[in-house]
Amino acid sequence: MWFSGRFTVSGSTDEAQQDIQLLLKVEFDKICQKYRDCLPVDWPPEYQQWWITLIASGHLGFASFIFRFIGDEQYHNLDGQLKVCMMFLKGGCTIGLISPLHALDDLYHQVLSDIPVNIFSTTMWILGLVITDCHGLNSADDQVRFLGLDQVTFC
Repeated sequence: MWFSGRFTVSGSTDEAQQDIQLLLKVEFDKICQKYRDCLPVDWPPEYQQWWITLIASGHLGFASFIFRFIGDEQYHNLDGQLKVCMMFLKGGCTIGLISPLHALDDLYHQVLSDIPVNIFSTTMWILGLVITDCHGLNSADDQVRFLGLDQVTFC
């Protein structure tokens, strides 16, 4: 395993930390295989993997979001996305004192802050509809019709 030390963070267990370590290894390996021609051999640095594991505090959902964010094909910038994550994870997190969900909230805030002004309102309508799902609109086509948008605007 890439991290040989054992550690726990307040509120997490050794087993949960090991699950996060394994998830990190598997997911980063997948990203590296997919983009092997675009990434350095040692990407991401081990200390960044270690830091993500610490902050995740055994929360698999947190680690999963990090991978979806880093590997988002819309951005086509793995290293840049990783740097954004690391900036937030290092910026406001004191190990054991703040929930990893606090760091995740900060990252969500940054993602939403990066939405261009001209599409912010539409994005908020879409997010609101997806979050509340009060109308049972499961497909994108249903959501497009409900919001009165065209497919291009929705995507």
